[in-house]
Amino acid sequence: MMVPTIFYFLTLLYLFTFTFASFEEATALLKWKATFRNENDFLLASWRLSRRGAAKNSSSHDACRDWYGVKCLNGRINRLNITNVGYGSFLSPRMTQKLRVHSLEDLLGAFWSPAILKPLCLRGQEWKERFAKESCGAVKEIASIGKLINLVEVDLNTNQLEGHIPPEIGNLINAKLFSVFSNELSGFIPIEIGKMTSLESLRLHKNNLSGLIPKALGDLTKLKILYLNDNQISGSIPAEIGKLLNLVEVDRSTNWLTGHIPMEIGNLVNATLFYAYSNELSGLVPAEIGKMKLLESLSLQRNNLSGPLPKALGDLTKLTLLYLYDNQLSGPIPTELGNLKKIIDMDLSHNQLSSSIPASFSNLRNLKTLFLFVNKLSGSIPAEIGKMEVTYGLNLI
Repeated sequence: MMVPTIFYFLTLLYLFTFTFASFEEATALLKWKATFRNENDFLLASWRLSRRGAAKNSSSHDACRDWYGVKCLNGRINRLNITNVGYGSFLSPRMTQKLRVHSLEDLLGAFWSPAILKPLCLRGQEWKERFAKESCGAVKEIASIGKLINLVEVDLNTNQLEGHIPPEIGNLINAKLFSVFSNELSGFIPIEIGKMTSLESLRLHKNNLSGLIPKALGDLTKLKILYLNDNQISGSIPAEIGKLLNLVEVDRSTNWLTGHIPMEIGNLVNATLFYAYSNELSGLVPAEIGKMKLLESLSLQRNNLSGPLPKALGDLTKLTLLYLYDNQLSGPIPTELGNLKKIIDMDLSHNQLSSSIPASFSNLRNLKTLFLFVNKLSGSIPAEIGKMEVTYGLNLI
């Protein structure tokens, strides 16, 4: 490849129209080309100003007619496709008003310094604005993202992004998706994220983020997906989570969260997945969890939860997965768990549960795994257990 790995692929589709003079268009492209280590790539050898093109506005004919990958409309550059150069660039009109970018030079200045291309990889689709991860190579930091105030989707997953999430992301008030998972981002989640009130999906998982979960997340009332798992986030789960009535999937697992699970989670009546495993959460499993009647997966294992299992768990009749193992839960297993007729996997092992195994478990005809070992259960195994069609694992001891 002609471009070294410190330079990153830039793909831009339907992002802007050019509003500057043709000579300035050509000059901006040449400045861009000059950032390539091998700026004399044979495919871009045609990118040069002719002698007669040295005068302002006189080079537009050459660029439109002779420059590789350059397409013009009405004598103005409106599309650039140099994917065959191995740089992956793709420029085309649309959305000047949307992004408020008035020149190619303005756009380039927002994304990279003269010495090194900054890690913004863009690709688009004809039907939507998109800010997305392409094959970017080793990227280092998010830069000037707050200038793109009309972005609808930001997707920079699985790169090598470093540094903090800039507070300027609060300017992205039109973004519906902000996804930067599987990077090396560190520092706090900025409270300015609460200004992104159009967000429907926030995916920050698998980074090195630390500090508290900002209460401002409660302002993202359109949020449906919230992934914060696999970071180093500490502190408590803010009660403001109860404001996110549209949440469908919540994953805060594998962090350093402490404190109680707030009773406000009962407000998440649309949630189908709630994960908070592998933290330091303590206190009771709140009875309000029984209001989350659409839940299909509930994973709270590997915490310090204590006290009895709430009978309200039996109201979660859509549950297919219930993991509460490796806690300090005590008391009897509620008979109401026999109402979970769709349950497939249930693991209550490594707790301090006592009394006997409920006969109501015979209702769990879809159960594939049931783990109850390392508890303080007593009494005989109910004969009804023999009616269960556990096919993968039954460990009661």
